[in-house]
Formats: sequence, structure tokens, C-alpha cells
Amino acid sequence: MWIKELKLAIINDDLKTLDKLLSSIPEFDNLEDAKLAQNLIKEASLSLMEKRDKTRAIMQNLKNGKKFLENDRVKNIHQYFDKSL
Repeated sequence: MWIKELKLAIINDDLKTLDKLLSSIPEFDNLEDAKLAQNLIKEASLSLMEKRDKTRAIMQNLKNGKKFLENDRVKNIHQYFDKSL
């Protein structure tokens, strides 16, 4: 049941369910299920790292955009006052 839920969470990109499942990993009855769970956990981990990297890139783009807009605003203020004088 846990493995099936983990597969669905990975497929559906359900981070909340992934977090819940990964914080309560059960003991497995056989080696095959344990290996499958291990592979699925690796897959989930890779997916989370990919999302982290994408989020980091988006945050950096937002910071760069904010800095550009702030610099442009300051430049426009200086130009306005230079023309006024």
C-alpha cells in the first residue's frame, strides 16, 4: 500500500503526500519491496532536487528583475532632476 501511494505521489507531483510518506517509511516484508521502495525514494529525491533548483533559478531571476527595476527607477529619478535643474 505504501509503495503504491508513493508511486502515485511521484506521478502526481504531490509534494505534501511525498513528505508524509517519506517521513513514515515502513519496514518491508521482502527484499523486492525494499529495493523497489529504495528506487522510488531515489526518484522522489531527484524530483525534489530538480524542483529546488528550478525554484532557486526563479528566485534569482526575480531578484535580478527587482534590482534592474530599482536601478532603472533611480536612473529615471536622476534624469528627471538633472533636467529640472
